[in-house]
Amino acid sequence: MRLRNKVILILLLISLGSGVFYGEMISYGIQQGVGQFHILYDAVPITDLLNDPNYPEDNKEKLRLIQEIREFAIDSLGLNDSESYKKLFDQEGQPVLWVITAAMPFEMEPYEWYFPFLGRLGYKGFFNKEKALLEEQALIAMDYDTDLGAVNAWSTLGYFNDPVLSNMLHKSPGGLARLIIHELTHGTLYTKGDDGFNENLATFVGDNGAIVFMKHKYGENSIELKRYVGAIEDILSYSKHMTRGTSRLDSLYGSMKQSAFTFEEKVSLKEGLIRDILSSSDTIDFNNAESYQYVLQNDFMPNNTYFMTFKRYREKQNEFQAEFDSKFNGNFSKYLSHLKEQYAN
Repeated sequence: MRLRNKVILILLLISLGSGVFYGEMISYGIQQGVGQFHILYDAVPITDLLNDPNYPEDNKEKLRLIQEIREFAIDSLGLNDSESYKKLFDQEGQPVLWVITAAMPFEMEPYEWYFPFLGRLGYKGFFNKEKALLEEQALIAMDYDTDLGAVNAWSTLGYFNDPVLSNMLHKSPGGLARLIIHELTHGTLYTKGDDGFNENLATFVGDNGAIVFMKHKYGENSIELKRYVGAIEDILSYSKHMTRGTSRLDSLYGSMKQSAFTFEEKVSLKEGLIRDILSSSDTIDFNNAESYQYVLQNDFMPNNTYFMTFKRYREKQNEFQAEFDSKFNGNFSKYLSHLKEQYAN
């Protein structure tokens, strides 16, 4: 099916499905479809860039690496084959997608949006930043904690062939492997309405699948592998610290329900605990502490959405690791085959 016709069909399905319950989703679906179509239509085949004598050699090296990563992920890890990451979209140094998240101000509960075919999700993307800001302001007016930021990758879950985004080329080899494998996992297995499961699984496969790739590509004792493993160790240490912080905040919010605090008092208690969680992160034994210095800055004051991110992406890592090791002996192909069968829609 031609790309244009495929996009139109998807937009019609979104419009019909969403019009029954949420008329506003029709407009949103069309806007997102147009934004996605623009990226897909303007993406250039990577083979063309590799054959272009004027295209920078450094970028060519990264594009060749991406092709190795995707082939390894399919052939050795067991992720689904597709045409994703065979084209490149030039962002011209600018973000192209903004994602908003929201949470209750005094509960560890995410705000969720409903999407046809996808179910309820704790985030919403926009190709238009102004519209994202309007959505955020509406949530702030309802007293939700919010966060709005640009993202450097996303998956269309197999509906389309996702291109490489040019900003990805600035990543290290390990970071690039983790990103590509993470997004290919979304295209391999998606459980409707359970973004906690989906993101935790993609995070687990991305983190650990990249280690397997890096060993294959650079060797067991390579500096590239050591740097990547060090970065992952830091991420895990910091994530565990913030997950414990999430539990502390959850306990604080529970105690607030038992007492008659004013809104201002709740805010003061909340911000005081968040500062304590952040300041105590200086006890973490980082491999590269420089990357986490922003946490100790006085002007860094995250809200509940920041802590919900660790729940969404990291909370189930131990569960996946235990099952992966005990039942599948570290074999990704067998593990993913099992998961695809278990969660087949």
